[in-house]
Formats: sequence, structure tokens, C-alpha cells
Amino acid sequence: MTKYIEAKAIVDGVNQTYSKGSKELRVVLDNIFGNITTITAMEKLHFEKARYYQIKKRALNEFADVFEVQNLHCPDLHSYIK
Repeated sequence: MTKYIEAKAIVDGVNQTYSKGSKELRVVLDNIFGNITTITAMEKLHFEKARYYQIKKRALNEFADVFEVQNLHCPDLHSYIK
């Protein structure tokens, strides 16, 4: 039962992060979740391939920021330059 509650908290956190995020974040997540293709995501954001992948990295770090603020005791999701 505890694992169910923890999993539900994470799913709720992802949903809240999606709704609070920028347009870029929502489009990138729609692509990651399989709701739209990468081509469709690029068209929605009016970006070429190279710019889309730059925005995707920024959007995923935005996701990590917003998700982290919700204090769900999950590991750090940020990507760091090594």
C-alpha cells in the first residue's frame, strides 16, 4: 500500500509539473509521452531540428526544477555537464 501511495504521489507530481510548465515543456513532454511525434513537436514550437533539441534539454531541466519544488523525495533529475 505504501508503494502505491508513493507511486501516486509521483504521478500526481508529474501531472502538476506538466500543467505548471511552459509551452515548450508541455510540447516536449507530449513528445516524450508519445502523444505527438518529434516532427509535430518541432512544428508546434516553430523550431528547426537543432534548436528543438536545445529547447528540449532546457525544458527537461525545467521539468526537474518544477518537480523538485514539489518535494516528493525523488532523486535529482537535473542533468549536469561533466
